[in-house]
Amino acid sequence: MKAVSLLLLSFFCFGTEGFCFRGQSHLNGSSAAGLDQDPDQVLDLDLSAVFRRVDPRFLSVTIDASLASEERFMLLLRSQKLRTLARALSPAFLRFGGTRQDFMVFSPQRSQHLDAAESCSSTRLPWWLENQLKEDWIQQQLVLMKEEQQKSYRKVRFTELTVDLLHSFSNCSGLDLIFGLNALLRTADNSWNSSNAHLLLQYCESKQYNMSWELGNEPNSFEKKAKIRVDGYQLGLDFVHLRKIMSESKLYRNGGLYGPDVGQPRDHRVDLLDSFLQSGAKAIDACTWHHYYVNGRDTSLQDFLDPEVLDTLALKTKEVQKTVNSVCPEKSVWLGETSSAFGGGAAGLSDTFVAGFM
Repeated sequence: MKAVSLLLLSFFCFGTEGFCFRGQSHLNGSSAAGLDQDPDQVLDLDLSAVFRRVDPRFLSVTIDASLASEERFMLLLRSQKLRTLARALSPAFLRFGGTRQDFMVFSPQRSQHLDAAESCSSTRLPWWLENQLKEDWIQQQLVLMKEEQQKSYRKVRFTELTVDLLHSFSNCSGLDLIFGLNALLRTADNSWNSSNAHLLLQYCESKQYNMSWELGNEPNSFEKKAKIRVDGYQLGLDFVHLRKIMSESKLYRNGGLYGPDVGQPRDHRVDLLDSFLQSGAKAIDACTWHHYYVNGRDTSLQDFLDPEVLDTLALKTKEVQKTVNSVCPEKSVWLGETSSAFGGGAAGLSDTFVAGFM
């Protein structure tokens, strides 16, 4: 407990303005023994001014696009238990995206859709079907993991049903949906082919689905996972093109558009982000980036407790903000995706208490 007391003391003294911890003289000794002599500490809080104000949706969640790798798994979003748990997280954004969003193609089938008039209580998933889907998902994860390891992703076609289930889930859970569009649909001159996205937006508008949009996921890795190279400046132009499409829609004219969802700044990723902002900053409402602390396939418990590893978020955040401020200082910066370890997480660590430090 003495170590915990010192940790809290250090945090309040050096990590935050507007806080004053009385009784700091105990830190001057060679040990924490002084705390036993005077265990009562007083914390004074200056509440005369707001230090930082955040959006009520500051903490938000992502449903990985791999759930749509077979459309039947999207039915899990009808689970009443899942909806109840998600409702406790509201208000928040619900982002649908990830690596496989850039391999998804909208293929309307007209017969595959939900009735927009269905109430939240009438779309429950039968218990037997929920159990079956959960069992099948265990095997599906093995297939997805193999694709991930081989960097060989198959094209996934989804129908109106996927969009309907996503919107129903977010709407019934009190979450604001952000849908990630496929940026790897390219034309002969390597600009974005927007025809499929246009088709999807038209369908969503016909159903009056109020939602926001992203385009592409971690463009810095396009070449590695799809052998397609898209530079930052061209990606920015693609976002401008998407914003133009949205401006022609009555429903999405003032809708949210976020990007480029670049990986944490390293090597060419900084240049990619800078050049993206040069051409596309005016199109987006917030600049998004992703942060992971460690590689899930090569990490340890020590990494999860290492202060230098834990500090990387603050360091990388400053780097991203520096890049954004140099081009468009008025633009908000969002951490669009984060977790402990990339590559599907670290088995026995990412799903345990210790990951809470990250």
